[in-house]
Amino acid sequence: MKDNGLTVPRNTALRARREPKTRKPVTDMPDTVWGTDMTRTRTAQGWAYVHVVLDRGSRKLLAPEASPTSRSSDWIRAMDKAVDMQFPDGIDRSDPYRLFPTIVSDNGCQPTSKAFAEYEKALGLEHIFTSHCNPKGDADTERVIRAIKEDLLWINEFKTLDELKEALGKWQHDYNHVFPHSSLEYCTPVEYEERWNCGTEPQSTRAKKILRKESLFEPMNQNRGLCNAAP
Repeated sequence: MKDNGLTVPRNTALRARREPKTRKPVTDMPDTVWGTDMTRTRTAQGWAYVHVVLDRGSRKLLAPEASPTSRSSDWIRAMDKAVDMQFPDGIDRSDPYRLFPTIVSDNGCQPTSKAFAEYEKALGLEHIFTSHCNPKGDADTERVIRAIKEDLLWINEFKTLDELKEALGKWQHDYNHVFPHSSLEYCTPVEYEERWNCGTEPQSTRAKKILRKESLFEPMNQNRGLCNAAP
């Protein structure tokens, strides 16, 4: 085809521009940036959709929520699980030292829906979106979805949705409590979060040099010192 000039000429004007226009949010603080996305897998009953919420600071998997559909309500249900895990007493904006997450997602119809926006507004959560056709914008969440696929979804066959939910719950526990992360100096997500809250987190994690320069770091230090106070 090429030798005979029968191929369609490439239109370079339609090439996606992937140059970042703003800095990708980087943090090693728990509960400051949450990523959310979804994937799907087959069960004997049909397709099942797995909605994920990840704390990008601690790498803690807050919610792998499986459902037979992927509507805005399913994404909200996953976000509810994450909020309940990290804020069991509710989101209290009166604490000047408490940080609250900014949500990062792609531009799918569910996270851009009116229902999802109203849910975030009710909780006072901000939301930023990645650039179009650029999965690197939420690479941390994409990476944990890949891990779920490789370690669980692709190597097992699930008969029912309930069976998948049970397996996801066990995998979430192991991921948070057993799996070490090189970016956290080989702490598990739960161990890192606990050490952060008590001011003993590793001192050379990936974003420390950036965060040390920001004023946001100072009130956190003042608050975290309470963990080491004498009883």
